Amino acid sequence: MSPPSDPSPGARNAPPTFLAEVEFAGTEDVAETRSARYRAKDVDIDPFPSIPRALLSSEHVKAYVRQTGMIHPFAEGHLKSASYEVSAGGRFIYWDENGKKKSKPVAKDGTITLPPNSISFVQVGITFRLPQYIAVRFNLRITHVHRGLLLGTGPLVDPGFHGKLLIPLHNLTSDEYTIRGDEGLIWMEFTKTSHEATQGVVTHPVVEKFEAMEARKNDQPPEYYFDRASKNRPIRSSIPGVVAEARSQAKDAVDAATRAERTNRIFVGGGLLAVAGLVIGLFSFFESVKANVIAAVNLASTVSIAATQAGADAKRAQDDVKDLRTAVDAIGAKGPTEEVQRLRTQLEETRIELQVLRRELDRMVQRSGSETKNGDGTK
Repeated sequence: MSPPSDPSPGARNAPPTFLAEVEFAGTEDVAETRSARYRAKDVDIDPFPSIPRALLSSEHVKAYVRQTGMIHPFAEGHLKSASYEVSAGGRFIYWDENGKKKSKPVAKDGTITLPPNSISFVQVGITFRLPQYIAVRFNLRITHVHRGLLLGTGPLVDPGFHGKLLIPLHNLTSDEYTIRGDEGLIWMEFTKTSHEATQGVVTHPVVEKFEAMEARKNDQPPEYYFDRASKNRPIRSSIPGVVAEARSQAKDAVDAATRAERTNRIFVGGGLLAVAGLVIGLFSFFESVKANVIAAVNLASTVSIAATQAGADAKRAQDDVKDLRTAVDAIGAKGPTEEVQRLRTQLEETRIELQVLRRELDRMVQRSGSETKNGDGTK
């Protein structure tokens, strides 16, 4: 660590000067000490004022990380020309299908598994100590995107942020998604903003090397990226499967309702036809009874009073048939099951009554025949 040099009395208005850091911070405490140096007494100091306010290239990222400890830990092998790769770390959090919160630490030699069609949250494996003039944007490693994972478009980490990021991960596929603790999760870029900080000076800074783009990644067909991401296995969204299942369940519900409606119609229709047939049969029977009554009256005048009474009974039965037919016509406006049962009970009572009436008429006919034979000797 190198504190700023003590300016001479004649140079108190000169910019603060700092010795160059040769190594990246080895511990969190060292990184914190370097970060605090450039925000001492609420004064924001830029040790590299000559670096333009723009997206930082790799050599400038290394310069700020080395001098200010703005991210820790740092590995040069994870740096590309204008972005830095970061793995998962800290905690992995999600809620299961029953709404229960699940949380587990992310180990470098372990894995985390995202359920299908889910949103999970994971911390990254570095700590940020951003100066007030550097912002960070990040996005998923392109391999994860090609496998069907989604983070969002360019989340911004504001200047001055200290701590670990907690990022949401959307698994839009129909399969579980496993991430190793030692593999890259996101790529981040660093931008120097227009914030006016106090200009500092670093003596004898390390000459940083620019990390150029790897030529092997240029001019590749889509299959190259799919092969690197998933060995060209199909990447399927879970949404069509969910929609198809919902449609299937809706169709099953409609079919069940249709079958129930058809069964109800058959039952009600069959019950009405049975009642109608019974009423028609009884009506014919009533007409036959009426004819017998009339014949009995013609044959035996001696029993005219009883026959008249029987005819009246038959007329009443015929009126009951009309009432029953009217009730059958009105069945559609009432509860079918209860109404059919009531009509069946009433018809059964009428049938019994007519059987009694017919036996009585038979006896009257027999008496009439006997009296006629005894009176004129023709039989």
